Amino acid sequence: QLACLQHVVAENTIVNMPTGTGKTLVAVLTIDHFRSTGKAIFLVPTRPLVNQQAEYVRKNCTKPIAVTELQGAKMDHLSAGEWQDLVNANDVLVGTAEVFR
Repeated sequence: QLACLQHVVAENTIVNMPTGTGKTLVAVLTIDHFRSTGKAIFLVPTRPLVNQQAEYVRKNCTKPIAVTELQGAKMDHLSAGEWQDLVNANDVLVGTAEVFR
């Protein structure tokens, strides 16, 4: 995981690891590393994982962090201004790729 983190913070990286080997931990450590310079979008493959991963991020970042879960039909009807408000109010946006289309 630490070797993976070193690679991730050095350049754009897609992390492909088996289930249960620490991908989410690598993501949280990466978020911690870059949080002073930007925002994070955390993509998950299924809706049930949205809440689970958002909670993991909240519990495992080293400092309090603003995380929001993006899911459901209401996301289809957000205006550009409402999207911008979500981005401004949060450090991490967690959702499926469908939400960010």
